[in-house]
Amino acid sequence: PGGACLLTGSFDGTARLWALGDGAELQALRGHEGEVYKVAALPDGQRVAMGGQDKTVRIWSVADGAELLCLRGHSEVIWSICVLHDGISIASASDDGTV
Repeated sequence: PGGACLLTGSFDGTARLWALGDGAELQALRGHEGEVYKVAALPDGQRVAMGGQDKTVRIWSVADGAELLCLRGHSEVIWSICVLHDGISIASASDDGTV
């Protein structure tokens, strides 16, 4: 929000938002139960999606770090997340062979 930043996922179950200018951590998003393998920013710049080892896709608010939504449905690890062109829909792909 308000500048260039980088979103990363981690084996510690977090995603972190970093300021590109000075490398400062802007936000730590905690809540996944396992490693976070994929992260994606939504086009509005106010929300991010994360997926990983706990088989969920979670949507977070960048402004306050609040978890907005937890999507369940995969029976295996999530390896990919894609925000579709409409800026609202999210596709996830899992080891269970589903999208």
